[in-house]
Amino acid sequence: MFKSIISYINDIDKKILKLIKNGLIFSFIICTIAIIILLTYLFLFENLLVFAVGFGLLRLAVNIAVEFIVCGLAVDVIIKGKG
Repeated sequence: MFKSIISYINDIDKKILKLIKNGLIFSFIICTIAIIILLTYLFLFENLLVFAVGFGLLRLAVNIAVEFIVCGLAVDVIIKGKG
């Protein structure tokens, strides 16, 4: 099972793999900012707006990460299907 997943990841086009990695780095940066905002809510402010902004950014970061992975894999399948 894991060998087939690893071999599938190794067969992805290098440009698409680079795009997925850059998207995950971007998502990680947004996630880090969201965690800092949530820690600010926890330790300094108890304002509901700060929590809502932090939680919204965290959701956004997770959605972006999933979309980059899924869309990257879909584009790779489409390109390999036509080639």
